[in-house]
Amino acid sequence: MIYYYENTPQITRMSIKRILLILFVFLGLNAITFYMFTKDKKEKEEILYKYTIKKENSNFKATKETYKKLIDYAVKHQINNPYVIKGLLKKNKKVEKYLFSIYKALKQYSIENIFIVSISGETIIGFEYNQISHRKFNYERYSGLVFILS
Repeated sequence: MIYYYENTPQITRMSIKRILLILFVFLGLNAITFYMFTKDKKEKEEILYKYTIKKENSNFKATKETYKKLIDYAVKHQINNPYVIKGLLKKNKKVEKYLFSIYKALKQYSIENIFIVSISGETIIGFEYNQISHRKFNYERYSGLVFILS
């Protein structure tokens, strides 16, 4: 024997269809909202990456230009004059001390090595590790200011 109570709701096929329809609509709206937020997030990340790369590239170019101006000044106004070149060729100690003072000044700006090289590739004088060096400059190992006397 089956007993029915008056206040017990009856689940019918129509109510199941309504519940499923509401559930699918709700899940569909959630999926669309999630997709829109992730798509927007990816676009924002891409914009941020492009901006960061552009900014770092600009900073690099500005730093490179600053170093170029600094090195050009040192070479044109301090090293490339007849007194210094003649003194270098004669291995004059006063000229070496003068150039060492220039090296110390440039070291403040993170220029670690300065080598003055003849056209044949022979090192005339070099400055590295806070000392004067007369050893051969290795182009593959070091990067720094290389001034070629002609």
